[in-house]
This record gives sequence, C-alpha cells and structure tokens, in this order.
Amino acid sequence: MKSNFLAEIKPQFNFWVRFYSMNFWYALSAVFGTGLFLIIYFIVTDIETELGKFLYPVVNTSAFFVTILFILIADKMNYSVTKYQINDDKIYFEEGFLNFKSKTISLNDVKEIHLTQNFIQKEFGLSTIKFITSANNSTNIDGIAFKDIENGEEIYKKIKELYSLSSDSILEARPKFDELVRISANSLNRLAFGILISGIIEICHIPHMIMYGDNSTFENFLMTYFVLFLIGFILMVLIATFIDIMNYKNTSYNVYSDHIEFDGGFFNHKHIFVKSENIKEIRLTQNFFQRIVELGAIKFITAANSVNCMSGISFSDIPNSLAVYTKVKQLHQSQT
Repeated sequence: MKSNFLAEIKPQFNFWVRFYSMNFWYALSAVFGTGLFLIIYFIVTDIETELGKFLYPVVNTSAFFVTILFILIADKMNYSVTKYQINDDKIYFEEGFLNFKSKTISLNDVKEIHLTQNFIQKEFGLSTIKFITSANNSTNIDGIAFKDIENGEEIYKKIKELYSLSSDSILEARPKFDELVRISANSLNRLAFGILISGIIEICHIPHMIMYGDNSTFENFLMTYFVLFLIGFILMVLIATFIDIMNYKNTSYNVYSDHIEFDGGFFNHKHIFVKSENIKEIRLTQNFFQRIVELGAIKFITAANSVNCMSGISFSDIPNSLAVYTKVKQLHQSQT
C-alpha cells in the first residue's frame, strides 16, 4: 500500500543555536584544527624572535576561532541540503554536503517521540523532534532527529494525530520539589560545579595576589581556597535550586488509556510521548531521602537494550508514588 506524503521540512541554520549545541566532537575538531595551525606557525616562523613570541598567543586564539568558524560553515552547508519528510506511515531523512546519508523508519517502529527546545532555540523559534526506535548499543539511541526546525510544536501535534491517540487523561501527576532529595540525587554534579565555580573565583583572585604581593603561608592558602570553594558551592546550590524549582513548577506527567506524556522544563523545554504498547518495563524507585519525605520516581522503559542506555519517561519525585505506580501498572497489564 502506497503511503501518502504529508510534509517536507527543512532545518534552519542559526549561528548561535549551532554554537550552543556544539558537542564533544566539535570541540575535539577545534582543538585538532588549532594544533595544525600552530604546527604550520612553528614551521614558518622563528618563535625565538620578539615578533614570534608576540604573535604566538594571537595566532593560537585566532586559530581556535577560525577552526570553529569553518566547522559552523560546514554545518550551514550541510543544513542547506538536508530535508525531512513525513508520510502517514513513515519518516524520511536525507542529508549530506560531503557525505550523503539517508534513512527511512516506519511510524510503527517508533517507540517514543521527543520534542525538545533549549533556551537559545526558543529565542529563534526553533526546536528539535526526535523519533526513537531502539537503543542499539550501550551509548547510542537509534532513530531520526529533525534538528532546528520551525513550527516544531505544530508538527509534533500533527505527528501525534497520526497515531489516533486518546485525548482524555486518566491520571495527572506533578513532581514535588525537596532540596534534600535533589542534593542527594545530583550530589556529584553539584560538587563538580562547586569546584568549577570556586576555581573561577580563585583564578580571579590571582591578579590581586600578584598586584599586592600576597605572601601568605601554605595554611592561609588552604584556608582561602576552602572559603572560596565554600562560596562557589553555596552559589552553585542556590543556582541549581532555582533551576530545579522552576523546572518542577513547569513539569507535568499524564497517563492516558493508550499512551503517557511528559511535559516540562524551564530553560530547556521538552515534550515526550510514548505509546503504552511500547513500554517494556515499569519501575518504582525510592532512595533513602525520598522515603523520608514520601516521594518516589516511576520509570517507564521502552528500549532497555543495555545497562547504560535506557530510553523512556521518568516521573521524578512524585507524591503518593506507590499508589500511582499501582494504578499505572494495573492499567498497563490490562492492555498487554
């Protein structure tokens, strides 16, 4: 049976959106490109001369940003030949300025659909839609992503309509914020950011030490660093707490007769919906602090092909979690 063509979509290149979205491999490419620039510079310039010493930091910095610029230009050229197509039964993706790539997936194979919009994309009216089919190894989620598209909300809604999903919510839950629970859940991340902020404060303090000849003892140095670390950690906790509160305030979970939905996020907004038939496992978890304040997390897992890579939806820090878990589990069992 021939499928009906519904829409063709083109990604929109935006310098600030792409610069914000640059990942580890972009950064590695920039460092590699900078290294090549510097090797050429060392070959053609006598670094021992005054001019060579003066130009070295200029060339170093310029090389890094020129490499970033080349990467973004390549991104722009790639976006110019990229297109996404939606049929009533399949999704098609095609890209490639230097290396051509195309992919087609059936809507029946899609386990979940994510609409994401970070705060930079929101400023320029762009968003990304991800169609996830499975977890193909320990780190990668397989599927197709419609990156940086306009009218993402409307397209997301039209795609949902293709599934003929129920519009009547059976159960709605909202997360409850508790600082003790959040600190325990993100202690390592908060500690790392605390060290980072304290390090920035310490670096800012170094010119003062040089300018005024601070000859403090090692013990005083340790005390100063401890105080700066404490200040950085407190600042980080306050910032993270504000973000958590705003995220939780804008988050809701809904259970329908045939699917579940997540809607939330403050700086980075996200919609997710998963058909009930694609849910492989439902888990209820409670750590020590969640049990004290009577909160819990319910995880709906769709494509758990490994320990390190699990897709799905998580209802985080919800009150009456056992009652909610019992209800959604009964509903899921009645459908399978």
